[in-house]
Amino acid sequence: MTITRGSSIGFISINSFIQSASEKRLAANEELEYINNELQVIMEELQSTNEKLETSKEELATTNAELQNKALESTNHNNDMNNLVVETGIAAIYRGYKAKYPTLYTQPN
Repeated sequence: MTITRGSSIGFISINSFIQSASEKRLAANEELEYINNELQVIMEELQSTNEKLETSKEELATTNAELQNKALESTNHNNDMNNLVVETGIAAIYRGYKAKYPTLYTQPN
C-alpha cells in the first residue's frame, strides 16, 4: 500500500501501528515490573537466608571451640592419670560420677 499525502487510509494505519506498538510497550513494561518485583522478593529471601547462615556459622564456631577445649582437657586428664600410674607403679581404676564404664590405667610395659 502506498501512502500518499492527504490519504486517510495511510493515516489510520500509521495510527494503529503506533497504538499497537504503544500497547506492546506497556505490556512489556508491566511484565518487567512483575519480574522486577519477583526478583526483589527473591533477593530479600536470599538476604534472610544469608543472615541465618551467618548466625549458624558463628554458633558452629563457638561449639567447635568448646569441643576443642573439652578434648584438650580430656587429653590432659588422661595424661595426668597415665603419669600417676607410671610414677606410682600402681594400676588404678577411676570412674567419674557420669561415666558408664570405669577407666583402667595400668603401667605401660
